[in-house]
Amino acid sequence: MLDLLAWNPLLLLFTVIGLGYLIGGINIFGFKKRGLRFSLITARILAVGAVAAILIRKFIELSAPSVAGLFCGGWNAPVQLHGKCRSTPPS
Repeated sequence: MLDLLAWNPLLLLFTVIGLGYLIGGINIFGFKKRGLRFSLITARILAVGAVAAILIRKFIELSAPSVAGLFCGGWNAPVQLHGKCRSTPPS
């Protein structure tokens, strides 16, 4: 079954959509009551990040791929930088 889904990305997409629709109808611990609030918080965080990336592009004049990488990788970069800083000796 996994091979079938791996070789058919469109089938995988519709399988994930179907499972999400089925699971979305289940009320787990009152998620439907709090879900809208958390979704709005998440949307605001993403919007602030997008605006920050656009402003950085305008002021620093970065290329579009660099700004896209900044926006998409901004959440995991501190972890990578921490490992890099610990592995290099101070100069």
